[in-house]
Amino acid sequence: MSQLYSFKGQDPKEIPDRIRLSDGTTKTDKETFTAEDLTDAGFTGPYTPPTFDEDTEYLEWNTVNLEYDKKNKYPTGQTLTDDELWMALRTERTQRLIFSDWTVLEDSPLSDTKKSEYKTYRQQLRDLPSTVSDIRAFNFFTDFPSIS
Repeated sequence: MSQLYSFKGQDPKEIPDRIRLSDGTTKTDKETFTAEDLTDAGFTGPYTPPTFDEDTEYLEWNTVNLEYDKKNKYPTGQTLTDDELWMALRTERTQRLIFSDWTVLEDSPLSDTKKSEYKTYRQQLRDLPSTVSDIRAFNFFTDFPSIS
């Protein structure tokens, strides 16, 4: 992996092919860039991203401290507003409708019985927001309609 440098605090990237020095001149051969040239052109570094668990973490560039911060993808103790929960319900409902669109097409390979089951399932999904009285009591893992 190439070394990463930050230009004026921005997210670190590879050094560009051309840098402009403070006296207005440019250099275009990366192999000849000195540490002084890079500093003069507004670059800091090099920076090496720390190792992290991609399943549970992500990296965020800290423009104040000029370093990578590890962030938790799934922070605990975070409370969502009712509006955010309703939005999540509608988003998941829409995804389930999209993923089951094929089941109700005329040329679907499903039997008529299975098509009928899917029509009922899809109607339950469409009715879902109006059938949930307490969004905070709704369990996103078990309360969505299902099909056998």
